[in-house]
Amino acid sequence: MYSELKKKKAEQRAAIKEALSKLTPAQVQAKSLEICSRIEQLSLYRQARTVMGYLAYGKEVNLDSLLADAIKQGKTAAVPEVQAERGKMRAVRLNSLENCIKKDKFGIRVPEERTEVSPERFDLILLPGLAFDIQCRRLGKGGGYYDRFLSTARLQTLRCGVCFEVQLLEQTAAGDRDIPADTIITEKRILTRP
Repeated sequence: MYSELKKKKAEQRAAIKEALSKLTPAQVQAKSLEICSRIEQLSLYRQARTVMGYLAYGKEVNLDSLLADAIKQGKTAAVPEVQAERGKMRAVRLNSLENCIKKDKFGIRVPEERTEVSPERFDLILLPGLAFDIQCRRLGKGGGYYDRFLSTARLQTLRCGVCFEVQLLEQTAAGDRDIPADTIITEKRILTRP
């Protein structure tokens, strides 16, 4: 059963990577701005005081404009810092996008100053994923960093998956340890977990 799930995940990851490879940089930028605009209009974002996003890597939805807006509004903004040697991820405060010039060992931008923000503080966590499905289940890249991190967040924290429409599947091969999102936002729609 476990090997079947692993095989299905590998197949879905390959298919999504293929679909993403067909998006041009201009399409990624335009779709990302549309998603950020949708999020900015949601009351769950407007009311949040502490928001965790991420600094996009590759063809992930780019949240830079949303993170800049959160900082401008005086919200506490944070992004992940992967501690690969420990198999963990922690949230670090983002004071400005201009100071995110350093890249970690995965090539992901990280703030120069890295002050940890406790997972219990977040009102809203914006989740990347390789794929999501219409039941808001998330298929990550396989490291399990987000699943371990999300298990430490408080129950009231809203988990919002962000992805392009091409990353949305009818059903992902999510397992028992894959923590779902509460809401999914694409450039075309907003889905809520049943």
